[in-house]
Amino acid sequence: MTEQGNRGRGRPRAKKSNPDYTTLTTYIRKDTYKELKKRCVDLDMEMSEIVQHLLDKWLDSDHQ
Repeated sequence: MTEQGNRGRGRPRAKKSNPDYTTLTTYIRKDTYKELKKRCVDLDMEMSEIVQHLLDKWLDSDHQ
């Protein structure tokens, strides 16, 4: 078996084609976006990971 055979075929399913995900469009300040983009590169993370984490945290807190 080749190395590729061990991983399975093709790339992993993208969020765009994953039924567990949906698209969110929102407006944020340009300076916030630029800083987020820099930090994502530094941390090797996707913006969607950070947004998901922050939204989960906010939803778990008591906002009434």
